[in-house]
Amino acid sequence: MFRVVFLYPKTSNSRFDLDYYQHHHLPLVREIFKDSSLVKIEVDEGLANAFPDQSVPFVSISYFHFENIEDFQLRMAQRGGEIMGDMPNYTNVQPMIQIDRVASWSH
Repeated sequence: MFRVVFLYPKTSNSRFDLDYYQHHHLPLVREIFKDSSLVKIEVDEGLANAFPDQSVPFVSISYFHFENIEDFQLRMAQRGGEIMGDMPNYTNVQPMIQIDRVASWSH
């Protein structure tokens, strides 16, 4: 399993419209990745820091889980411009993007 993580940094002037992201951007993404190995999407909204006197480092973090990473790479090569072109509609910050291999275990 692979996870593509989009981390949207919180800055003094960052804007992130979670409503638009959930109701317009994610349906676009789901349409682009339909019939791929996309398993699930999770979205975190940054609410608080562990230290009360500090702000959250990220306004939002999204997790896209894929069975194989080639599906993500192929669809992004084909239609990534549509996804990136929609970003100004919900944010003014450039996300940091990381691809992870997900390992799990139980005790």
